[in-house]
Amino acid sequence: SGGEHIKNDDSATVRKIACAAFGARLSRNDIQVAIGGGTIIDTIYRMAGYTYGPLLGLFGFGLMSKRRVRDRFVPLVAVAAPIVCGLLDYLAPRLWDYHFSYELLLLNALLTGAGLWVLTIKRGDC
Repeated sequence: SGGEHIKNDDSATVRKIACAAFGARLSRNDIQVAIGGGTIIDTIYRMAGYTYGPLLGLFGFGLMSKRRVRDRFVPLVAVAAPIVCGLLDYLAPRLWDYHFSYELLLLNALLTGAGLWVLTIKRGDC
């Protein structure tokens, strides 16, 4: 049992070093190029649109609905919504000449809420 503890500590150390190296690699310019340029505040807001949109959707759904959802699929919805938003953000300028801005947060929240609504359990399935 003592060897397993050392092994777990070693893997945790490796994970911490890998995360620190990856975080150090991300500079301000890397993030701006990945998100699409602009000021650092604009970049932070756009990143927040992707990360906090699902949280806002989960919170809003829980606040406004008493419906039960299939719990095991909730993480899938929370990951799928930003992916769909990313695809829309990529395709919108090419197809419709529209550039998303801070409304990505709202769109992401709405997609998450809609995904949770689809996952609701009928009364007979409880």
